[in-house]
Amino acid sequence: MRLRGRGNCRDLALLTAVAGQVATAIENGRLYRRLHLKAEELGRMREFNDNILESLDDGLAVFDEDERIAHWNHALEVLYGVKRADASGRRLADIFDSSFVEALRAARQENPAGATLFRVALNRRRAAEGGSHGETERLLVNATVAPLQSPIGPGAIEGTILLVENVTERVRLEEQLQISEKMASIGLLAAGVAHEVNTPLTGISSYAQMLLEQADPADPRTKLLEKIERQTFRAAKIVNGLLTLSRPGVQGGERQDVDLNTVVGDVLSLLEHQFEVGKIRIRRELADPPMPVMGVEHQLQQVFLNLFLNARDAMPRGGWLTVTTRADGRHVVAEVGDTGSGVPPEHLARIYDPFFTTKAIGRGTGLGLSITYSIVHEHAGSIRCDSVLGQGTRFTLTFPQADVAAARTIAH
Repeated sequence: MRLRGRGNCRDLALLTAVAGQVATAIENGRLYRRLHLKAEELGRMREFNDNILESLDDGLAVFDEDERIAHWNHALEVLYGVKRADASGRRLADIFDSSFVEALRAARQENPAGATLFRVALNRRRAAEGGSHGETERLLVNATVAPLQSPIGPGAIEGTILLVENVTERVRLEEQLQISEKMASIGLLAAGVAHEVNTPLTGISSYAQMLLEQADPADPRTKLLEKIERQTFRAAKIVNGLLTLSRPGVQGGERQDVDLNTVVGDVLSLLEHQFEVGKIRIRRELADPPMPVMGVEHQLQQVFLNLFLNARDAMPRGGWLTVTTRADGRHVVAEVGDTGSGVPPEHLARIYDPFFTTKAIGRGTGLGLSITYSIVHEHAGSIRCDSVLGQGTRFTLTFPQADVAAARTIAH
């Protein structure tokens, strides 16, 4: 077909221009479609990556070179007690304690190009009513810092990744296992020593008593015999303590429901006069309902007797003894606190060791807390000591409730 005339030329030019615009529009549409698909793909990848970060059990934070927080996952919200909205955009020093920030900086400086793992204490913030921060809880965490590589090129770093794992409970269980293993080994040794020592002690005590029956009270040697008798009784007490330490469950009694409140009250009544003389005041915060545990009553009495006597010796000038009981789920918790001298941090790991004591000579055998630990463990319980030097000490004992303990006994 042939176009003739000027009009036809103009039409052709118009058609050509329109066709060019249509082609451009079609190409733009294709480009837009590809960009839209690419954006959707990037969005899905971003959502996928965010889901991975949010699904981590460990806390994760990302911060830039100025230590401003760019990412803060849900696990870290739960672990540390600070919401993402409150952390985003703020500096590390505004969120974490100075000791934690210093440890983090030291780890980064030690290995700026690689990952560094370190263990550090972290004071977790507990939210109070109204959204403000209340008390803090000390946690032990494994923290890992690693550089965040920049897409610009190899070696370029645009920030730091922080991974925080709460190992508080794991460390506590490991320490408890170590103590249990050590106590088991010492218990076997103690049992053998106790049986070997008991026989000559019985002979010495019997002969001393026979001589005392015939001795003249005015004879100076009578006092020596009395001293021998007292010392053999003391030695026998230590031997009995060793036997209790080695086999706490053998020392008598069938297990039955025991009200921990009654046990505490009975032991306090025994020591009431001693506390009064020593100017020690007692604060009782016992739960209203009975606190039943499955156990041997006189063994549980021994536990609280040892703890109360320790508290008394820690307050030679008087102070406060606080005894608390409460229910915690399916467990019964008892706390014994004093306002005494406290335990030095370097001694806390050894307080359950047999014969370890910081008391003056003659004030204790060093077996009280060892026996206490063994009895508590025999009752499927746990014991924890928190102490601040110069402020006081608190022992926390946790036992399964009577029905739970009975079920465990049947299962075994």
